[in-house]
Amino acid sequence: MIEICRLVEGMPLAIELAVGWLATLRPADIAQEIQRNMDILATRARNLPERHRSIRSVFTHSWELLSDAERDLFRGLSFFRGGFTREAAEVVAGASLHTLAALVDKSLVRLSTTGRYDIHELLRQFGEEQMRASGQMEASQRRYIDYYLGMLHELEHDIKAYRQVEALDLIAADFENVRNAWQLAIQQDHYAALNRAVESLHFFADMRGRYHDVVALLRMAIEHLPPDADPEQTRIRCRIQARLARLILLGGIRIDPDLPPLVDDCLALARRVQDQAEAG
Repeated sequence: MIEICRLVEGMPLAIELAVGWLATLRPADIAQEIQRNMDILATRARNLPERHRSIRSVFTHSWELLSDAERDLFRGLSFFRGGFTREAAEVVAGASLHTLAALVDKSLVRLSTTGRYDIHELLRQFGEEQMRASGQMEASQRRYIDYYLGMLHELEHDIKAYRQVEALDLIAADFENVRNAWQLAIQQDHYAALNRAVESLHFFADMRGRYHDVVALLRMAIEHLPPDADPEQTRIRCRIQARLARLILLGGIRIDPDLPPLVDDCLALARRVQDQAEAG
């Protein structure tokens, strides 16, 4: 029951609609259904106004009241996980201050005391559905990937120099977006973005103790990269593999690959292409 409340982020109507299924489903089953599809949050009762009989009806009613600019922005914001900054909204979703303010005024976007914005998870899912239907999904995803994995690349110097704490704090605040962008980059075979981001990501894992989170992401990339790849993809695979090996050792993670041969292969490749920094 706590999980149901968490999934709907305390939305009163959503909780009421979930309760309506208790005669048919166990609470655990209701929670699983909510994770699969928001359409479970509906009632068969006829004593409610039509637009209050399901969460989708509520959202659709609000959606129809938005201007075209507000709809475009809301669709673009549906990629974000765990909140976002105004700068990210501008770069990824093309947000103007006035349109963003309009969505805040209509309670579709929330502004926290930290200055970050976020969207209720059920609303975000609805916005993502609208994005898929718009035909703009791939281009918007690419902007999202480039922004967050590009951020990791830009912070690499700070992590290795004098603004280490500030850089790590920025990554921590947006880690859910970083995780999502990394997974989307893998799906889109955007290996160059992974290559640029992996150094900062693995330092973040080590310095903030996020070994398991980042090891899972690096393993996902390794499993997706083809073993018989072209020379550039092979170099990227080795670069990620070397950092994965380091995190497995530093984090004391119980994964059983034969690490020495993997590291030797990566070192041999770095020397072959005369990449002195990578060999180091």
